[in-house]
Parts: sequence; C-alpha cells; structure tokens
Amino acid sequence: MENATDAIILAGSMLLLIIALTLTISSLTSLKAETQDMLDDRDQLLATTDEAGYINYLKGGDNATRTVGIETIISSIRRLRKEDYTVYIQVKPEVDVSNLSSDIKTEIDGKKYIKITLAGVGGKYVEDKAVTFEIYKRLKSARFSEYIGIYQNATSEGVSNANKSTYKIITYEQI
Repeated sequence: MENATDAIILAGSMLLLIIALTLTISSLTSLKAETQDMLDDRDQLLATTDEAGYINYLKGGDNATRTVGIETIISSIRRLRKEDYTVYIQVKPEVDVSNLSSDIKTEIDGKKYIKITLAGVGGKYVEDKAVTFEIYKRLKSARFSEYIGIYQNATSEGVSNANKSTYKIITYEQI
C-alpha cells in the first residue's frame, strides 16, 4: 500500500512538471510572436543603391530611431574611426553643399547626400575639422531623423548577398 501511495505521488509530481513546462513553452512562443508582430508593424526595410554599393536602412514610417541636431551628427562623424560605420546625411535640395569636397557629396535617387566613411571616399575627412565645421555651419539649425541599418559593398558578379561584406550605417534625413 505504501508503494502505491508513493507511485501516485510521483505520477502526480510528473504531471505537474509536464503542465508547468507546457505553460512555460507556450508563454514564450506567444511572447515571441507578439514581439515579432510589433516589430513588423513598426519597421519596414527601405533600400537604395549608390555607386559604391547597396544600402539598407530601417525606417518605421514616421518613427525614426530619434530626432537629432547637427551636434549629434558631428559626434557620430568623430566616432567613425573607433566604431567603423558609415554616415549618410540627406539634405534638403535648397541646402548649399557646393563648397564641400566632391568626394563626400553624392546623389542617390535624386536626393543630395553627404557620405562620410572610413573605407573609400570620405575617409580622409573624418579628422578634417574644416570639413566638419563647414557641414556644421550649413546645417546648424536643421533637425534630422536618424535611421540605423547596414551597408553592403559592391562585389564581383555572382557573389550572393550573404557573402558580401556588410558595414553599419547611420542615415540622417533632414526634416
């Protein structure tokens, strides 16, 4: 009789353990699905190309990562050497960037950009205080939406996107 009681208690304990594990796994699965739904609703992936490669950046409708001023952009340019990412500053058509070096001015899909990166064009301007001062002077009262994403370098034909080199990118869009 004593063995039967112990067996029933052991079976009940196992049943409670199975129920607890099932509830935990079910809760985590639904949490993951809800989180993914929220992210899908908030973010959409936008893409464009320039002469150096393929640019992806996250843009969630009217919701950027944050709204910043030119001081944040200058700070991001100064951190380039340490963190190795690319900065694109999209300026409005009426902003005069004619005196800036042609190495850092670019046009993508009819929009004017200032592109600063360590690799390739713009790298020599990371430490150039005259260039950053000119950017600051022209855009000091402007506000920008910040978007963060990835940058893929152009590679030889036949290389899959998964095997291309990718770099971090921050895009600032003047608002």
